[in-house]
Parts: sequence; C-alpha cells; structure tokens
Amino acid sequence: IVVAVGIALCRALEYVHEKKDLDGQPLNLVHRDVGPANVLVTARSEVKLMDFGVAATQQSATQNAGLLVGKLPYMPPEQLAGEAPSPGWDLYPVGVTLYQLATLAHPYQGSPADYLPMPTLRFHRGAPSLSSPGIPPSLDGLLVRATQLESNPRAQTAKELREELEQVQQDTGPGDIGA
Repeated sequence: IVVAVGIALCRALEYVHEKKDLDGQPLNLVHRDVGPANVLVTARSEVKLMDFGVAATQQSATQNAGLLVGKLPYMPPEQLAGEAPSPGWDLYPVGVTLYQLATLAHPYQGSPADYLPMPTLRFHRGAPSLSSPGIPPSLDGLLVRATQLESNPRAQTAKELREELEQVQQDTGPGDIGA
C-alpha cells in the first residue's frame, strides 16, 4: 500500500511539475505543502493530492524569498535554507509521508519546533525495517534515501521517484489500497 500510494502521489506531482502555460512554456509549479494532511484516498481507492493554496511557480516563490509556507515537519531543508524552489521541494515530503505510512513515525526524532534550526535536527530513526520488520529491503533503502536531509541521494524528479517505486513494486507486487 505504501508503494501504491507513493506511485500515485508521484504521478500527481509529475503532472503538476510538467504543467505548461498556453504558450507551451513550463510553469515550474511547486506544491510546497505535500504531506499526509493533503493526501486523500477516495472511496474508490484513488489517491488525490489536495490543497494547492500555497503552490507557486519557481519565479513567484523566488520573488517571495524568505516566506516559509507549508508544514515544518514536511518542509525540505532546501526550502528552509532559502534556496530557489524546485520540484525536489515536493519530493522530500513524499518520502517523509511514505516513511510515516510504513512505520507510523516521522523519520526524524523530536518535535516540530526542532525543524526551524535545521542544523540541530534530530537524528534520523534509520531504516524503517528497524521498527517495522516486514518492510522489504528495496523499500527500506528507498525510504532512507528519500528522507535524507541532503538532496543529492534523493530523487530529483517525481518521475525518477515514481520509477524507483515501480521497481520496488516489482518485488512487492501491486498494493490494493482499497483493501
């Protein structure tokens, strides 16, 4: 189920990140508030990404530099550091959301107040399989990479993360969200 939800979220973000204006120019949209509160599973087992109230184009977000929007526990370190918005801003919270779905715990220990001074962020809990032994090794490694504070080990695009999740799905089989 974790993998199926992740694939659906990545498909939604691929659509958002690849959206173009009427002239065919990329809008460079970034949701900026991905997290469990904005993921809905419908009665038909469809995964929906909601609440685009703080979404922005890279240009508009750059013009509002220093304005933090979204929820701190899901905010990527790059956003807190004031870097230029990118699709990666939406992928870190996907990793955190999937980690929580798999383990029922945030990947980092501490309270949300600890997030603002990012260098003092708590220790990573480690591989999800430490608290949930049934997690397959391929998903375990993916979730550890997806929740790293450094952006390099993480997927850089929603398509890349979706493809990684689809590889895991080959090991685990399709998840029945409705079940």
